[in-house]
Amino acid sequence: MPAMALTVLGCVFVRSGTSWSQQAYLKASNTDASDQFGWSVAVSGNTVVVGANVEDSSATGVNGNQGDNSASEAGAAYVFVRSDTSWSQQAYLKASNAAARFGESVAVSGDTVVVGAPWESSNATGVNGNQGDYSAPFSGAAYVFDLGLGTTYCTAGANSTGASASISATGSAGVAANVLLLRAEYVPDQPGVFFYGPLQVSIPFGNGTLCIAGPIGRLDVVNATGNVMTFPLDNTSPPSALTQITAGSTWNFQAWFRDPAAGGAFFDLSDGLSVTFGL
Repeated sequence: MPAMALTVLGCVFVRSGTSWSQQAYLKASNTDASDQFGWSVAVSGNTVVVGANVEDSSATGVNGNQGDNSASEAGAAYVFVRSDTSWSQQAYLKASNAAARFGESVAVSGDTVVVGAPWESSNATGVNGNQGDYSAPFSGAAYVFDLGLGTTYCTAGANSTGASASISATGSAGVAANVLLLRAEYVPDQPGVFFYGPLQVSIPFGNGTLCIAGPIGRLDVVNATGNVMTFPLDNTSPPSALTQITAGSTWNFQAWFRDPAAGGAFFDLSDGLSVTFGL
C-alpha cells in the first residue's frame, strides 16, 4: 500500500502497511512565542501547509520580511514540501494586506493554496477588490496562492550536486501583486543569477544549455544555500526598459550558477521556465 501522510501540530507521520512512524518535526522559519503555528494544517501529496493565525509580521505576499513583528495577530501560513523522506520549507505566505488572523484556516490541492482570514475587515466584494478600506470589521477574506507557476522547458544536465538544477516560481503571476519568487534547486552552494528574456532557444553554453534569447534581463547576484537559490522578482524595477514585465506578456526564466567542482567551463544552468503574466 502506498505511504500516506498525516500532519498535526507540526509533526508528519507516515504509514507503511499498518505501521506509523514520525517522519518530520516541522517548525516555522521565524518561530516566536504565541504565534500558534499549527493552528490549521492541510496536506496534498508531498505538500503540507501550516497556519500560524496570530503570527505578527507586517510582511505581505510570498517570502517577505519575517522579522518584523509590528502587525499584531496578522497571521501567516507556511508551505513545506517533501523530497524522498526530507522536508523543507518552500514558502512563507502572508496576506496582501496583512490581514488579521490570516492562517486561521488553510487548504491545499495540487499547486493551489487557499488561506482564510476571518478577522479581515475590508468592505470589498468579489475578486481582487479594494483591500485598503477597513470599514467592515471582521467581514473576513480568503487568499489564493499558486505554488507552481509557469511551464518548464529545455533540459538541464547533472551538475556537481549529482542532480540537474531545476527552476520554479511561486507566489503570483499578477503584475500588480508583484510577489513572484524565483527558485532554483539542486545547485551548488555558489554565487548565481536569474535572468530572463522573451525568446526560447536551446544552445550549448558552459556546462549546460542556454534556453533564453532576445533582450536579456539579468537580476542581482545571489548565493545558493543548501543547494537552493531564490530571488524575489520586482516588476517595478526591471534591469532595462526592454525587459519591463507587463500584463499579458510571456517571459522565460533561467538560473546561471558557478560550479567549480564540475570542471569544464566551471558554470552551469538550470532548465527554463516560461511564465505568462496577468493583471
